[in-house]
Amino acid sequence: MAQNDKKTDVLLSLLEDAQESIRLIDSKVGVVIILLTGIIALFITDADYFIIYFDKYSLLLKIIVIISAGGIIMSICLIAKIILPYNNPVDKIPKPYRNYPNIYQGKNSANNRLIVNNFDEALVNDENINHALELEYLKTSFIRNAKTKTFNKLVIVCILTLAFTVGQFAIKKIEGKRHMIMEGKCSTK
Repeated sequence: MAQNDKKTDVLLSLLEDAQESIRLIDSKVGVVIILLTGIIALFITDADYFIIYFDKYSLLLKIIVIISAGGIIMSICLIAKIILPYNNPVDKIPKPYRNYPNIYQGKNSANNRLIVNNFDEALVNDENINHALELEYLKTSFIRNAKTKTFNKLVIVCILTLAFTVGQFAIKKIEGKRHMIMEGKCSTK
Protein backbone atom coordinates (compact mmCIF):
# COMPACT_ATOMS: atom_id res chain seq x y z
CA MET A 1 0.00 0.00 0.00
CA ALA A 2 2.82 2.41 0.88
CA GLN A 3 4.58 1.60 -2.39
CA ASN A 4 1.41 2.42 -4.36
CA ASP A 5 1.18 5.74 -2.50
CA LYS A 6 4.79 6.52 -3.41
CA LYS A 7 4.14 5.60 -7.05
CA THR A 8 1.05 7.81 -7.08
CA ASP A 9 3.02 10.71 -5.57
CA VAL A 10 5.82 10.28 -8.12
CA LEU A 11 3.33 10.13 -11.00
CA LEU A 12 1.55 13.24 -9.74
CA SER A 13 4.82 15.17 -9.45
CA LEU A 14 5.91 14.04 -12.94
CA LEU A 15 2.55 15.05 -14.36
CA GLU A 16 2.76 18.44 -12.64
CA ASP A 17 6.30 18.96 -13.98
CA ALA A 18 5.22 18.15 -17.55
CA GLN A 19 2.26 20.52 -17.26
CA GLU A 20 4.54 23.27 -15.93
CA SER A 21 6.88 22.77 -18.90
CA ILE A 22 3.92 23.19 -21.26
CA ARG A 23 2.92 26.43 -19.52
CA LEU A 24 6.53 27.68 -19.77
CA ILE A 25 6.64 26.99 -23.53
CA ASP A 26 3.32 28.79 -23.97
CA SER A 27 4.67 31.84 -22.13
CA LYS A 28 7.85 31.81 -24.23
CA VAL A 29 5.67 31.85 -27.34
CA GLY A 30 4.30 35.18 -26.09
CA VAL A 31 7.82 36.63 -26.19
CA VAL A 32 8.33 35.28 -29.72
CA ILE A 33 5.01 36.82 -30.78
CA ILE A 34 6.28 40.22 -29.60
CA LEU A 35 9.49 39.74 -31.61
CA LEU A 36 7.51 38.64 -34.65
CA THR A 37 5.26 41.68 -34.31
CA GLY A 38 8.36 43.89 -34.56
CA ILE A 39 9.55 41.98 -37.62
CA ILE A 40 6.15 42.35 -39.26
CA ALA A 41 6.07 46.08 -38.43
CA LEU A 42 9.50 46.56 -40.02
CA PHE A 43 8.42 44.57 -43.04
CA ILE A 44 5.14 46.47 -43.45
CA THR A 45 6.79 49.90 -43.20
CA ASP A 46 8.62 49.15 -46.43
CA ALA A 47 5.82 47.22 -48.15
CA ASP A 48 4.46 50.13 -50.18
CA TYR A 49 7.99 51.13 -51.19
CA PHE A 50 8.70 47.57 -52.36
CA ILE A 51 5.50 47.43 -54.35
CA ILE A 52 6.21 50.69 -56.15
CA TYR A 53 9.93 50.17 -56.83
CA PHE A 54 10.14 46.35 -56.87
CA ASP A 55 11.30 46.22 -60.50
CA LYS A 56 14.19 48.64 -59.80
CA TYR A 57 15.78 46.52 -57.07
CA SER A 58 18.41 43.85 -57.48
CA LEU A 59 17.65 40.16 -57.65
CA LEU A 60 19.31 39.72 -54.24
CA LEU A 61 16.92 42.16 -52.57
CA LYS A 62 13.91 40.58 -54.27
CA ILE A 63 14.95 37.13 -53.02
CA ILE A 64 15.51 38.45 -49.49
CA VAL A 65 12.06 40.12 -49.48
CA ILE A 66 10.43 36.86 -50.56
CA ILE A 67 12.37 34.83 -47.96
CA SER A 68 11.43 37.34 -45.24
CA ALA A 69 7.75 37.12 -46.18
CA GLY A 70 7.96 33.32 -46.21
CA GLY A 71 9.64 33.34 -42.79
CA ILE A 72 6.89 35.51 -41.35
CA ILE A 73 4.21 33.20 -42.73
CA MET A 74 6.07 30.10 -41.49
CA SER A 75 6.47 31.65 -38.02
CA ILE A 76 2.74 32.38 -37.81
CA CYS A 77 1.96 28.77 -38.78
CA LEU A 78 4.35 27.39 -36.13
CA ILE A 79 2.85 29.68 -33.48
CA ALA A 80 -0.61 28.43 -34.38
CA LYS A 81 0.60 24.83 -34.11
CA ILE A 82 1.96 25.50 -30.61
CA ILE A 83 -1.04 27.46 -29.35
CA LEU A 84 -3.82 25.24 -30.69
CA PRO A 85 -4.64 22.49 -28.20
CA TYR A 86 -3.93 18.82 -28.77
CA ASN A 87 -7.03 16.68 -28.34
CA ASN A 88 -6.35 13.67 -26.10
CA PRO A 89 -3.39 12.11 -27.97
CA VAL A 90 -4.02 8.52 -26.87
CA ASP A 91 -3.19 7.23 -30.36
CA LYS A 92 0.29 8.75 -30.16
CA ILE A 93 1.46 6.79 -27.11
CA PRO A 94 2.73 3.16 -26.94
CA LYS A 95 0.04 0.50 -27.38
CA PRO A 96 0.26 -1.20 -23.96
CA TYR A 97 -0.77 2.04 -22.26
CA ARG A 98 -3.82 2.58 -24.45
CA ASN A 99 -5.77 0.02 -22.38
CA TYR A 100 -5.36 2.06 -19.21
CA PRO A 101 -8.37 4.00 -17.92
CA ASN A 102 -8.64 7.23 -19.86
CA ILE A 103 -10.00 9.86 -17.51
CA TYR A 104 -10.19 12.53 -20.19
CA GLN A 105 -13.10 11.75 -22.48
CA GLY A 106 -12.15 13.36 -25.74
CA LYS A 107 -12.60 12.60 -29.40
CA ASN A 108 -9.98 9.80 -29.36
CA SER A 109 -11.21 8.00 -26.26
CA ALA A 110 -13.42 5.66 -28.34
CA ASN A 111 -10.20 3.81 -29.25
CA ASN A 112 -9.62 3.03 -25.57
CA ARG A 113 -11.04 -0.38 -24.62
CA LEU A 114 -11.65 0.71 -21.05
CA ILE A 115 -13.82 3.72 -21.76
CA VAL A 116 -14.64 5.37 -18.49
CA ASN A 117 -18.29 6.27 -18.17
CA ASN A 118 -17.97 7.31 -14.59
CA PHE A 119 -14.93 8.82 -12.92
CA ASP A 120 -15.52 6.77 -9.74
CA GLU A 121 -15.66 3.52 -11.75
CA ALA A 122 -12.21 4.08 -13.20
CA LEU A 123 -10.57 4.83 -9.90
CA VAL A 124 -11.93 2.04 -7.69
CA ASN A 125 -8.46 0.92 -6.63
CA ASP A 126 -4.89 2.18 -6.40
CA GLU A 127 -3.80 0.23 -9.47
CA ASN A 128 -6.42 1.90 -11.67
CA ILE A 129 -5.47 5.28 -10.24
CA ASN A 130 -1.82 4.67 -11.08
CA HIS A 131 -2.67 3.40 -14.56
CA ALA A 132 -4.84 6.44 -15.21
CA LEU A 133 -2.06 8.73 -13.97
CA GLU A 134 0.51 6.94 -16.14
CA LEU A 135 -1.69 7.43 -19.18
CA GLU A 136 -2.20 11.11 -18.36
CA TYR A 137 1.56 11.55 -17.84
CA LEU A 138 2.32 9.92 -21.20
CA LYS A 139 -0.24 12.09 -22.98
CA THR A 140 1.08 15.23 -21.27
CA SER A 141 4.66 14.25 -22.08
CA PHE A 142 3.73 13.77 -25.73
CA ILE A 143 2.16 17.23 -25.81
CA ARG A 144 5.18 18.76 -24.05
CA ASN A 145 7.62 17.10 -26.46
CA ALA A 146 5.61 18.13 -29.53
CA LYS A 147 5.37 21.74 -28.32
CA THR A 148 9.08 21.83 -27.45
CA LYS A 149 10.09 20.53 -30.88
CA THR A 150 7.81 23.03 -32.63
CA PHE A 151 9.04 25.86 -30.39
CA ASN A 152 12.67 25.08 -31.25
CA LYS A 153 11.79 25.27 -34.96
CA LEU A 154 9.95 28.53 -34.32
CA VAL A 155 12.97 30.12 -32.64
CA ILE A 156 15.23 29.17 -35.56
CA VAL A 157 12.74 30.46 -38.14
CA CYS A 158 12.24 33.74 -36.23
CA ILE A 159 15.98 34.37 -35.89
CA LEU A 160 16.52 33.70 -39.61
CA THR A 161 13.53 35.87 -40.51
CA LEU A 162 14.87 38.68 -38.33
CA ALA A 163 18.28 38.42 -39.98
CA PHE A 164 16.76 38.46 -43.47
CA THR A 165 14.46 41.37 -42.60
CA VAL A 166 17.32 43.45 -41.19
CA GLY A 167 19.42 42.51 -44.24
CA GLN A 168 16.53 43.50 -46.49
CA PHE A 169 16.25 46.85 -44.74
CA ALA A 170 20.01 47.52 -45.06
CA ILE A 171 20.21 46.47 -48.71
CA LYS A 172 17.15 48.57 -49.53
CA LYS A 173 18.80 51.63 -47.99
CA ILE A 174 22.04 51.03 -49.91
CA GLU A 175 20.25 50.46 -53.19
CA GLY A 176 17.94 53.42 -52.54
CA LYS A 177 20.94 55.73 -52.11
CA ARG A 178 22.53 54.27 -55.22
CA HIS A 179 19.34 54.97 -57.21
CA MET A 180 19.23 58.53 -55.84
CA ILE A 181 22.85 59.08 -56.88
CA MET A 182 22.16 57.65 -60.32
CA GLU A 183 19.08 59.85 -60.70
CA GLY A 184 21.10 62.86 -59.53
CA LYS A 185 23.78 62.18 -62.15
CA CYS A 186 21.15 61.77 -64.84
CA SER A 187 19.39 65.01 -63.98
CA THR A 188 22.63 67.07 -64.02
CA LYS A 189 23.45 66.06 -67.60
